[in-house]
Amino acid sequence: MRWAPSLPVRPSPVLPLIATMQSFSRVLAVLVAVASVVFMGFAGVVSFGGPNWEAEARSLEGYTFDQEPGQPPIWSATRSLGEERLSPTSPLLPEVLVAAYQDRTRRAGEELQTLEGAIPRLQTNTAQLQQMQDADRAALERAFAARTTRLKATRDQIDQLSQQHQQVEADALQVEDRLKSRREDVFRLQLQYRLLEADLYQVDQNIDEVAEQIRLLEDELDKASRRQAEMDARGLPPAE
Repeated sequence: MRWAPSLPVRPSPVLPLIATMQSFSRVLAVLVAVASVVFMGFAGVVSFGGPNWEAEARSLEGYTFDQEPGQPPIWSATRSLGEERLSPTSPLLPEVLVAAYQDRTRRAGEELQTLEGAIPRLQTNTAQLQQMQDADRAALERAFAARTTRLKATRDQIDQLSQQHQQVEADALQVEDRLKSRREDVFRLQLQYRLLEADLYQVDQNIDEVAEQIRLLEDELDKASRRQAEMDARGLPPAE
């Protein structure tokens, strides 16, 4: 039984987004609380004097503070995003700085409400995507099982064809061996045939010689018969 690896489950792209938004909403909640405490501190510091306000203004990210010359000089704050000028303007930098913190706290609260309002919708979408992912995973598992079965059938067919190839190759070797043996037999028979042809030629030569000898003997016998007839006709005794 072959081991079938489990299909990788593709993570939903919405889950990290929801986790990020939840973490960001918690950070914003802490930021709102801290901004509220800072605002209360500013309110107290404005009443009793305070630290270096210009340094505090420079350290506030996302806002720029400008001082317009005049009697008295007027401070103003501008939000970097959108370059929106905040109100109120004031000769007192702490008052403008508090307005910037209030604006930052308000925007953070709005963004927090927006994110919290988007979480239920994203959770619903996540549930739907999870269902779709489960359906896709089931379909992928079925497709993987079907391809695994097809792969096994293909491998079995390849093994069968390999065995048939080996058998055909063995049969071809046997035929080649028989052909080689038949070639040797043909060569041997051809050699024997040539030897027989040579022997037959020699026999023909011998027959010709014997025939010639017989012809000569017949001539001699014929001559002897005629001489004997002549001698008989003359009454001469036969020659001893």
